[in-house]
Amino acid sequence: MRPHTSTPEPATPEQLLYLWLLAQQTGTTFRPADTRQQARREIQLLTELKAGRQNEPPRTDREPFELGRYQTHTGEQRALYGIHTQGAPRIVDASADGPGPMYTMDQNLCETHGPEHLQQIAASYIAEAQRLGRIPLAPLKA
Repeated sequence: MRPHTSTPEPATPEQLLYLWLLAQQTGTTFRPADTRQQARREIQLLTELKAGRQNEPPRTDREPFELGRYQTHTGEQRALYGIHTQGAPRIVDASADGPGPMYTMDQNLCETHGPEHLQQIAASYIAEAQRLGRIPLAPLKA
């Protein structure tokens, strides 16, 4: 009988997005985590770094949560993530399958409408993405 070995679960898109946001906020770079455990460790380190750089207790920023998904004409799976960071809501369009380009929706739009409207904004954005068959925030290629 062979001993049971479990394969570590891969890092979630939400964890990778949160790492990216923390890296942006701390002005650091990071190697994308391969596993959920690695991602948790990296998030902890960057959270502590962020708190130390700001010389204040850690903020109550929350991890990203998925608002919805869509698929481009090329078959790319995309997801919208909501995150509450630095006291304001944000919506980010990112790959649903891992690393890839990320786009932040206009921050003023999110702040003007507030967190209670994030789901409505996301639904409207996804409808537009499906109509266009591409990432609405991505620059058009000439």
